[in-house]
Amino acid sequence: LGTTRLTFTKSKGSFHCPQCTKELPYRHRSVRNFLTVYFIPIIPLNQEGEYVECNQCRGRFEPSVVNMTAEEFEVRQKQATYELIRRGLVTILVLDDAVTDEELAVIQEFVRDYMDRDIDNRHLLAEAARVQQMGVAPTDYIATISAELKEADRDTLVRYAFLLATANGELNEAHQQLLVELPKALGMDEARYRNIISDL
Repeated sequence: LGTTRLTFTKSKGSFHCPQCTKELPYRHRSVRNFLTVYFIPIIPLNQEGEYVECNQCRGRFEPSVVNMTAEEFEVRQKQATYELIRRGLVTILVLDDAVTDEELAVIQEFVRDYMDRDIDNRHLLAEAARVQQMGVAPTDYIATISAELKEADRDTLVRYAFLLATANGELNEAHQQLLVELPKALGMDEARYRNIISDL
């Protein structure tokens, strides 16, 4: 006696693949444990899970993705991107160990303008405390997310990083260093970076 895990195809269809970003065939797969006798699966046991697999990239996704239109997927993807940027701004917020109302207002403006919601100071301060406790360096975090950002998203991050760094009316040493290192962390051309900053 023993157990084994088997994967079955429940259904097939086409969907907007989040990874390939186009309409492609998929397989809806189910994973189930079986009791085996001499390595032959005999009795089905618990179901371990389900996923949708793209036939082209072999990416695995939640089954609900098959009901998502290209437009809905794009909205969800934009929100995920803006969340990455927002977290990057929080890492900048705690860079100099002194969080001010002016700095909080910059992040709140970003959340309102791009994420179409409000975020209160209490929530931001709690998140800032966690980031500070973990010791996350802004340029390290930004470098890890840069591949997920489109050019326009990088521009947005630079604009708000600059507004955040100068929110108190002057640039301290920590913020100056951040602004020097930011284009490299983002993989951004220096000339483009300088143009964004000069426009501000």
